[in-house]
This record gives sequence, structure tokens and C-alpha cells, in this order.
Amino acid sequence: MPSDTRTEPRKPKFELSLSTLVVSVFLVLGLIIAGILVASGYHIARQAIEADIDRHRDRAQQIATLIVTARLHDVRQLLDLTVQESALRRAMANGNRQEVEAQLTGVYFAQEEGVVDVLFAHLFDADTIIDAGRQTHTAESLRRVVRDNRAFSMTDQVAALDMQTGREFFVLSSNAVLDPQTGRVLGSVYAGKSLSENV
Repeated sequence: MPSDTRTEPRKPKFELSLSTLVVSVFLVLGLIIAGILVASGYHIARQAIEADIDRHRDRAQQIATLIVTARLHDVRQLLDLTVQESALRRAMANGNRQEVEAQLTGVYFAQEEGVVDVLFAHLFDADTIIDAGRQTHTAESLRRVVRDNRAFSMTDQVAALDMQTGREFFVLSSNAVLDPQTGRVLGSVYAGKSLSENV
């Protein structure tokens, strides 16, 4: 006899078996371990790259220091010889601007292989700048060097000079010129060598 009750098909029940649980746990552990390995590998690689960059930066700094020191040595040698010139000291003592300019221009154009690119004097009495160089830097730029030199008592420095075509960096040094009779300071002579952009 037919029955009025219908039998519904049974819905499948999700059963968590032990093997599924073990596989899931191992999969999660594997992902965690892989994540730790990737993170630690990234950290180690980053430290190695940063150490390499620091090593290259230190080497570049040493090379730049050597170049600046060598150029500064050449500048100091020329400067020491220039301020010992008796004609220059006499001209500065007499306040003879034309003679000072002639002496500095003679030194500037007599130098071998362009030891200096900047050569100028600052006379204390008249607060005058006498530029014997190529005259491509602005007078205000040279005055700024003199002011900075007096303010900070710097004998050697790397400074930016404003040129007609922009700015250029120079290693600069100065030396005081003494009166041969009285020993008083008459002024200072400044000399400098241009630094390449790489330095």
C-alpha cells in the first residue's frame, strides 16, 4: 500500500575525520614555517645589502677624502709660497691695490697644471677683495667666504662659490699676510681648487 509520507533524501553530514585534521594541522604548520623562513631570509638579505651599501659608502668617502686632501696639499703649497713673496707683502703694506693684483695675477698665470682655480686677497685696512682668478665668481660669493672664514676661524674648508653659470664646489685655504716691518696682519690670501661633482 502506498504511503503518504515521503522520505527525504538524507543530507550529507560533514564529518571531521582524524586524517583530515592531521593534514590541516600540518598544512598550517607548513605555512607558518614557510612564512618564518621567508621573513628571516628577507631580513638577512636586507642586512647584507645594507652592509654592502655602507661598505661602498665608506670606500667612496675615503676616496673623496683622499682627493680633497691631495688637492688641499697642492693649494697650501702654492699659498705658502705666495704669501712669502716680499713684493706682495710690500704692496699690501703700502695699500697698493694695483701691485697686489699684479702680483696675484702673476702667481695665478705662472702656476703649473692649474694648481688653483681661485686666488684672491682680502685687504683688512680697506676691506677690499682683489680677485686674481678667472673672475667668474661673484664678488659677494668671495666676501661670503671671507666672512665665514673669520666667523668660524676655518683655515681649510670646502665651500660653494657662486659662479656666473651656477654653483661650484671648491676646496679652499687661506693664509695671513704679515707686514715685513711691524709683523701686523695686513690681510689674507685665499686659494682654492675646484672639486668635480663626483667628489
